[in-house]
Amino acid sequence: MTARLVAYEAFREILHYGGYSNLVLKKKLSGYGEADKSFVTALVYGTVEKLITLDYQIKPLLNINKTPQAIMDILRLGAYQLFYMNSVPDFAACSQMVELAKSLGLNASLVNGVMRNLARKGLNLPAGSDDIDALSVIYSIPVYLLEKWHNDYGGEVVKNLARFRHDNLTSIWPNPDKTDSKALSDELKRIGAHVLPGVLENTLKVGFAAVARHDLYKSGYYSIQGEGAIIASIAAMPPEGGTVLDMCAAPGGKSVYIAKHNKECEITAWDLHPHRVELINANIKRIGCDNITTEAQDALVFRRDCVERFDSVLVDAPCSGLGTIWTKPEIRYRIKQQDISELARTQERILANAVRYVKKGGILVYSTCTLSADENERAVEKLLAQHPEFSLESIPGIPDDVKQAERGKMLTLFPYLFGTEGFFVARLRRCE
Repeated sequence: MTARLVAYEAFREILHYGGYSNLVLKKKLSGYGEADKSFVTALVYGTVEKLITLDYQIKPLLNINKTPQAIMDILRLGAYQLFYMNSVPDFAACSQMVELAKSLGLNASLVNGVMRNLARKGLNLPAGSDDIDALSVIYSIPVYLLEKWHNDYGGEVVKNLARFRHDNLTSIWPNPDKTDSKALSDELKRIGAHVLPGVLENTLKVGFAAVARHDLYKSGYYSIQGEGAIIASIAAMPPEGGTVLDMCAAPGGKSVYIAKHNKECEITAWDLHPHRVELINANIKRIGCDNITTEAQDALVFRRDCVERFDSVLVDAPCSGLGTIWTKPEIRYRIKQQDISELARTQERILANAVRYVKKGGILVYSTCTLSADENERAVEKLLAQHPEFSLESIPGIPDDVKQAERGKMLTLFPYLFGTEGFFVARLRRCE
């Protein structure tokens, strides 16, 4: 199967059938060489990310009501190659999409005509870069999402979020039992990785295609974890020898981080689904921890035996994931306000249980990987109104420049500030 046919099938599975880009590509690209993997990955991720921009170019050239979905998808992939992949000459983008259409029994002459028209016209973007509709086309973010962010955070944040581009580097931290950040950095550079220091102490940002497949990873020399999630782990760090409940733990990165940086503590890690509990167990085995106990447990179901049992309770809640749209671009098109409202109700129910598990004097940490006030600030404000025995406190142990991003002692990591994913963390203390 040609690389472009693989890209076409992967793109359609993501766009029309609810597939997740990372999982679809992992499945589709199994057995292919690195060159094909790199090309298909760039083409599929890029076309999904730029969907609104590409449709703005294509739709004026077609009778949309009479154009088969399959041809529209071929044109989207072709237009992305024309406008955003400098390594692909225009003639190659045109001819390859025509051949793809032929191989699928589609109208190749229509594809040929539109592709040549696109190549001749060039990329056309609207004027007025401060206008929501224009921002939507230029940066391929749905209008409703830009409007939501405008209402939640203001116009300047919206413009900065729209313009942000992820650096495609992966955040990792070294296993302190096996290495340190300098030794790990040196070794990764030796094998050809691009390595930069992370925002947080003892973290690295790496550009390395095999970062999750290399023997160093498999042998537990480092863990892959976003810096927002690391901050949540730091915020939930218990006193030496304390107890931690990680209520929505899979795949286990935060529990493992806490376990490796506080070896005397005892951690209980829950997740709803047994197969996801196995992901936590695999992470524990890979990195080497003996102070984490895992359970398949629904965080929505109250556990009387856990009342006031833990020094630290971490709720990294199921959320809309709007802080990850730069690395999981399909999410921007899928999440609607109704989804956010339903998730907010789920988060509220989980927190209602969580507050009862915290010892007097203990801490509750609430985090999400979304940028949505309904799921973040308003969720915490509602919790505080219902539970005056809790109060917000700043997150200890993080750099001063990151701490300055706190607003009302709640930390929202906008990606453009530090190059992280969008993330929210709040740390609350229960009174004695």
